[in-house]
Amino acid sequence: MKVEDYGNSCVVVTLPKEVMINGGAKELREMLSILMEKDYRTIVLDCGDLAMFDAAGLNVLLAFQRKLQAADSELKVSNITNKFIKYLFDKIQLHKVITIEETMCR
Repeated sequence: MKVEDYGNSCVVVTLPKEVMINGGAKELREMLSILMEKDYRTIVLDCGDLAMFDAAGLNVLLAFQRKLQAADSELKVSNITNKFIKYLFDKIQLHKVITIEETMCR
């Protein structure tokens, strides 16, 4: 995972091709924990390369969204290019819980 600090307490994490129980989900959880400790106010997940995502990945997103909200911070998802990922996020109505937008950090 690539991490870029955009200043203004915003960081972008480029997700790997897969965020699943057998790869990616654990690494994402660890990365988000580290970033929370660094007091970033906005963590943006760049989904440009993401092609596979399962319940383990979703659980990580939802758990950290709650933790970040409690810390007056936010988790955003951006750059969803894969049709399956778009369909999945639409079906589970992820936009009702996590901000989905095209821009990275404003």
